[in-house]
Amino acid sequence: MSPSESAGPVDEWLTLQSRLLREDDAQLVAALIDDAVQAEVPELGTDSDVRRALNMSTQGALRLVPATLGGDVTDVAANEDMRDLGRTLAMRRLDLSLLMRAYRVGQRVFWSELMRRVSESSLQSQDRADLLQQLWRRINLGMENWVEQVAASYLEEDAKLVSGVLARRREYVEALLAGAPPQSRQATAVLKHNLAIHQTALILWFDPGSGDGALVQLEHSAVEVARQCGAPPPLTVPAGSRRLWAWIATPHEPAPGAFEGFAPAYPTVRVAVGRSELGATGFRRSHETALFAEQVSGVLNERHLVHYAEIELVHLLMQDSQGLRELVQRELGGLASAGRLTMKLRETLRVYLECGSSARAAENLSVHKNTILYRLQQVEELLGRRPDELGLNAAVALEVLDKLGTGWASKDT
Repeated sequence: MSPSESAGPVDEWLTLQSRLLREDDAQLVAALIDDAVQAEVPELGTDSDVRRALNMSTQGALRLVPATLGGDVTDVAANEDMRDLGRTLAMRRLDLSLLMRAYRVGQRVFWSELMRRVSESSLQSQDRADLLQQLWRRINLGMENWVEQVAASYLEEDAKLVSGVLARRREYVEALLAGAPPQSRQATAVLKHNLAIHQTALILWFDPGSGDGALVQLEHSAVEVARQCGAPPPLTVPAGSRRLWAWIATPHEPAPGAFEGFAPAYPTVRVAVGRSELGATGFRRSHETALFAEQVSGVLNERHLVHYAEIELVHLLMQDSQGLRELVQRELGGLASAGRLTMKLRETLRVYLECGSSARAAENLSVHKNTILYRLQQVEELLGRRPDELGLNAAVALEVLDKLGTGWASKDT
């Protein structure tokens, strides 16, 4: 302790408490911390090995109390008992966030215990205030240092495990995507994913230019999508530092509206959903349709999620993309141009052709029937044809522009 810091009674108190917390009271304080952690982070209380590692880690931290309370905190390294908790959580495939939560709980309980002891001491009020200020700084610095080191042990162990697991998982996934017949039981065991039921492929990525984004954010988003359609966590495979492939397995094909309104916790995440299909063949085919949905999503502004079912017709038509552009221009002419007015006119015409009457179109669009009639008159002036004379080709052209926008229609091949 430097001369500028409190001395005398404060030093005596620190010496006494360092000994008590390391020796006489160590088991009591360790039990207080462990009980609180298991109550607030129950995921750590279900495995006896994890509970044992947690207890050893707490005792290991208490052995560092003398150095933490009275020395240079930045030089106090986490010991092996503390690091072993990080390695154990990694080996049990528990999330690193559980470790962070456990340390926050432990820090709070330990700080409460110190405040109780300071308040019950015979120190003068000014000495107590100075002491609490010192303790708060030292505990925070020490905790930051330890958390960083224990987390590093977790990540090091996790990398060893993941490298082997991911390599084998990727090998199976790539074989399935290449059309290789799966050994169903073996593949299910390796992938921990049921290939015998309906498969819905996802592709997740970050908006271009959105800055840094971690794969864990994409994995969390994939879990959100699966949860929305009532499915367990999906199979995931990284497809780059900012891109993820995933598959949801469900006993039945998800309901048509299962993915509607999806809004990820991370707003820069985008999701493409493939068509749901059955079995190992469906695993590959759903992925192929998700790839196309991803491709199309670039022209669907501000959409977090694009489902292949929405753009299947467009996909089929785009096998001849230039021919499709020519059809759009031929059928819609000036109505295919950009602008708010033409967009409203296209929407009105599309709904009118679907409904077959101006009254039903007005009801669907929540506008007056006269508004529909006025817009249809504008359409006729632009096209040189009455709306009733338009056929399937015009309806298809309107559907294409509705899904892909006017920017796509004006591109060159």
